Amino acid sequence: MSDVATLKRTLSYKPESTYMTTQAKQKYIAEFKENNVKRANESSNVAETAHELGIKENTLTNWVYQYSRPLKPDKAVRTDEHLYDELKRLKKEVTRLTEERDLWTRRQRCCQRNTVQSAWILEQSVDYSVALLCSVLSVSRSAYYAWTTAVESRKAKRDKELKTVITAAFTQNRAVYGTRRLKEVLAKQGDSASRRRIGRIMQEAQLVCKTKRRFRATTNSKHNMPIAPNQGASPDQSNQVYVGDITYIKTQEGWLYLAVVIDLYSRQIVDTVI
Repeated sequence: MSDVATLKRTLSYKPESTYMTTQAKQKYIAEFKENNVKRANESSNVAETAHELGIKENTLTNWVYQYSRPLKPDKAVRTDEHLYDELKRLKKEVTRLTEERDLWTRRQRCCQRNTVQSAWILEQSVDYSVALLCSVLSVSRSAYYAWTTAVESRKAKRDKELKTVITAAFTQNRAVYGTRRLKEVLAKQGDSASRRRIGRIMQEAQLVCKTKRRFRATTNSKHNMPIAPNQGASPDQSNQVYVGDITYIKTQEGWLYLAVVIDLYSRQIVDTVI
């Protein structure tokens, strides 16, 4: 019997480490952790504090690290002041984009020559910043400021004089004179300039000639078709003689034809058809 009992005890024996590994991990409440962290910080010796509390030094060290870190800031609360600053920023952005859009539209009419571009920037600098204007036209600010301080050439001075004379002659002749006749006007005044130069100055001054439209006859009265017998009639009351005519009207949808019937005596419209 003693041998059987000894064998049973041997088979049921387990080492102490086996019990420790299967033992459930102990959990601590947050208040307990915070109090021990304060105690460790006050004593400034984590090892001694852990030994006094009966816990592992690594565990207490982790608690100190966890509760000593600054808390993550909460999501920013958007107050009225934040909303006002955001609205102010958006208005400024809308204003900038609107200016760029307007300047881009005006740029389409601007010549690509550097001199004209710089002159256009100088003209628009009253309403817009130079930096924005140079950005829209892809012109460096250094080049623009160099143009403003450059000495005007003799050719540029002559172009200014011709521009004044050409504009005056163009206006006096009801904006119908082209380069050929403007050259004749300059010759009579003692000035000489080529048609190419006059055309360039007119383009820079945005002077466009009016062209005569060719007359188109829409009615052919010379025909051998029969004429209505009531032509030349003189009725003495209404509803005796009706006359009619047809015309055409230009609309967005195209040409529309209008037929009208009129009482020859009262001159009132009796009916219309489109």
